[in-house]
Order: sequence, then C-alpha cells, then structure tokens
Amino acid sequence: MSAFSPSLPAETPDAGRSAAAGKRLSIQRLQPLLGEAARYLVASAAALAVDMLTLTLLVERAGWHYLWAATAAYLLGTFVAFFISVRWVFKHRAFTSWLAGLGVFALLGLLGLGVNLLVMWGATEALHTPYLLAKVLAAGTSFIVNFSARRVALFMQRHRHPSHP
Repeated sequence: MSAFSPSLPAETPDAGRSAAAGKRLSIQRLQPLLGEAARYLVASAAALAVDMLTLTLLVERAGWHYLWAATAAYLLGTFVAFFISVRWVFKHRAFTSWLAGLGVFALLGLLGLGVNLLVMWGATEALHTPYLLAKVLAAGTSFIVNFSARRVALFMQRHRHPSHP
C-alpha cells in the first residue's frame, strides 16, 4: 500500500449482518408512517373531491369569487379529512375530546388554507392558470404541510416518562 492510499478496515461477517439488521429495523420503523401516509392520501383524496366539487359549484353555479369559494370548499374538505383521519388513518390520538381534536385539526388546517390560497392566487393571477388547475397545484402543496403538522400535533403516540402517567 502506498503512503497516499488509506487502509480500509477489513469487512467482518458480523458487520454485514449488523448492517442488514439495521436496515430491517429502519424499514420496520418506517412501515407505520408509510401506512399512515398512504391512508392519509386516500382520506385527502376524498376530502379533495368534496373540496373541488364545492369549489366548482360555488364558482360556476353560485357566482362566488374563486378565493372565497376556495376558502369555503377547503373548510368543508377539512371536516371530511378530520373524520376520516380519526376513524381510519391514524392509530394514535393525542386528544381525548373530539371537539378539541377537531379544533386543533382545523386550526392546523389554517396553515394549509394559507398555503392553498397563496398557491391558488399566485397560479391564477400571476401565471394565468385556470382556477381548477391552480387548485390541484395548491392541494399537492398543502397535502405535505397538513400531513406533517397534523400527524405531529394530533396523532403521534406520546412516550411518557414512567413517573408521569
């Protein structure tokens, strides 16, 4: 070996097993999160269907401005997402009262609503995108924000210290 090439530690049979065990452990830890994300995607699709239908009806039939209609439609979709999330998506809840859970869920949804309206406005006004296409872009963006915020705040299992039941 030359003075310029570092020597690498020899691989041991146990090192390969440890790496494989570590990968399995990582995958096992990710499986619940991936399952929740997949179920949340289905719940969000149902909520988005309600949202898009309401948006279209309010703009096309009732003559509402697209941003007011988007706000009302988003809020209705939020209720749909909450009920599906509580019943089916998440295994653990950080709340005991449905009303409190709904309040926090909706409050966190305001962050998603802000993202939703900002993307819709930017796409519609600046890029001249049709409002329904802008809504699809906004929904994709707010999905990531909502899933992350709601999972952390409302649906993560809290590990409590044994001295604090």
